[in-house]
Amino acid sequence: MKLISTIFFLVLAVLLTRCQKYEHKTYPSLSGDYIIDNVICEHYNGNAFVIDSTIRMGNVYLNPAKIYPVDTIWAGQSNWAFDYSYLYMKPGTNLGIGIKHWQEKYFYSVNQVFQTATEFGNIECTIKGTKVIFEIMDDQPESLLLRTKGNWLCNGIGPERRVTLSLRRVGP
Repeated sequence: MKLISTIFFLVLAVLLTRCQKYEHKTYPSLSGDYIIDNVICEHYNGNAFVIDSTIRMGNVYLNPAKIYPVDTIWAGQSNWAFDYSYLYMKPGTNLGIGIKHWQEKYFYSVNQVFQTATEFGNIECTIKGTKVIFEIMDDQPESLLLRTKGNWLCNGIGPERRVTLSLRRVGP
């Protein structure tokens, strides 16, 4: 009887004190200069999202919503940059000392309210009066994968269409 109660308490102790995996939230490291390598356009067919088109390097994506400055995205050439609070688009002239002059600058915030260990959150900003939300799908040291949420870039169609942007880091 003493052996059974000892085994019972031993099993109970192991079950009550077992280790649980700790998952530390990751925070995106957006800061840097990026080139948009490709753009994937998808629509929802009632069951799943289906790819409409993939715009690869050298081709152009024309935005039907006509929101400047994202009305035209040249895959392999369109340049965006992030610092800790601003999204920069449309680089202008290089000032000759390694500093780019950006024509467009928008304040952004990263919303991580419902973030898990494998989710990075959303980038939220307002471009020319239109709220833009990107879901951060992947954040690597040399790349960033963003997917539109809501009705931006979709001509008011809403969640039935989405656009995924693959960005490659080219500078600090």
